Amino acid sequence: MKKETEIQRIRKRYLKEIVCQSRKWLVMAGIAMLILSIYNIVISWLLQTIIDIVSGDSSMTILQVGIIAMITFLIFIAAYVIYRVARPKYLYQAMLCYKQKIFCKMIDKNLSSFRKENTSQYLSMYTNDAKMIEMYYFDSVLEMIDLTVSFVGALLLMLWYSPILTVFGLILSVLPIAASLPIANKMAEAERKVSDGNGEFVSIVRDILQGFPVIKSFQAEKEMKKNFFRENERMEHLKYQSRYIEESINLWGTAASVMMRLGIFLIGAWMSVSGYGVTPGIVLVFLQLMNYVISPIERIPSILAKRKAAIGLIEKMLVSVQINQEQMKENKIGMLKKGISLKDVSVSIGNKNVLHHLNFEFEIGKKYAVVGSSGAGKSTLINTIMDGFSPVQQSVFVFRDTIRNNITLFKEFDEEKVKKQQIRLVCEN
Repeated sequence: MKKETEIQRIRKRYLKEIVCQSRKWLVMAGIAMLILSIYNIVISWLLQTIIDIVSGDSSMTILQVGIIAMITFLIFIAAYVIYRVARPKYLYQAMLCYKQKIFCKMIDKNLSSFRKENTSQYLSMYTNDAKMIEMYYFDSVLEMIDLTVSFVGALLLMLWYSPILTVFGLILSVLPIAASLPIANKMAEAERKVSDGNGEFVSIVRDILQGFPVIKSFQAEKEMKKNFFRENERMEHLKYQSRYIEESINLWGTAASVMMRLGIFLIGAWMSVSGYGVTPGIVLVFLQLMNYVISPIERIPSILAKRKAAIGLIEKMLVSVQINQEQMKENKIGMLKKGISLKDVSVSIGNKNVLHHLNFEFEIGKKYAVVGSSGAGKSTLINTIMDGFSPVQQSVFVFRDTIRNNITLFKEFDEEKVKKQQIRLVCEN
């Protein structure tokens, strides 16, 4: 539990730095979206007024409504121009900062730790995960502003028109939405599984492409097809489960929408003919205003669930980096005091002796140039000092799978023969 709290604290600091980088454009886009959302409510009021003027239930004139409509339209155009510039700039700055911070954390890893990791997770962070975070976390801020302002504005105008009709509309929408909230909690876990599955799928495809000569040499095309089909089906099934949960959330929202529209229309018509002060314009515009109430009710649970899933992806990345940093702290050897000493160092790659009984003293505070022809062992020397080589270094390609599948290349063989070969390889290593 302590680990979770620490990761959440790091995540908040990390996202705060990103927001600070794009704060100017976020504020501009947010203000523009606020104006655009208010304009939608003004349009509803103008529509109600025009209908009541036609039916003879309004004290305003067409000229007055026309002037108000023209002024608000000019404000709308100005706000939309600002939003058109500010939103892309905000997303540009946010994603630029996000990807750069991921890269900085990744590049700070030591060589030996990085080589032990599955690099496919970083490909997923830069592709699938980054796209989801942009849509479901950064861009959703503006969408939430739109939905919230529209909801509050429409609700206030509805209360001004008819508190009784407004109460009926809210009652009709509460129960279906309350039933959808438990489903929303499953969305984050589903998106996390899709992210993990995408990283594994990318790893499988990369292995097949890199091991293509091995596959062709051993005529393992049929087995590779079966392996790919199995992983592809598993990946698509995870995506199917995520979509299924999303559609379940939308189902309850749509049910609320239908119930609210029909209920408001019938109750509003009854109040209009019964003398409760509800004009025809109010009844018709109430249905439009209910869209601004219904839309947030339908979409906000899904948006919050996806936003929670995006936060999970960010924390997943931070957990990966944090574990590596803790390992680096545990393996820290302290400051050098006497330099680096090489005594009788030999390194062989394949059948070639690259370094042979090397002895040398690197004195602290001095600079050295390692000079030699191509293939003389310069990189090997540096990698050896930096612990860049694992104890067993082979040039043979290995699939990210079990020892058995690497021995058989996913083909069917006698079980005893496979076990004997596994034991022999383990003993040799």
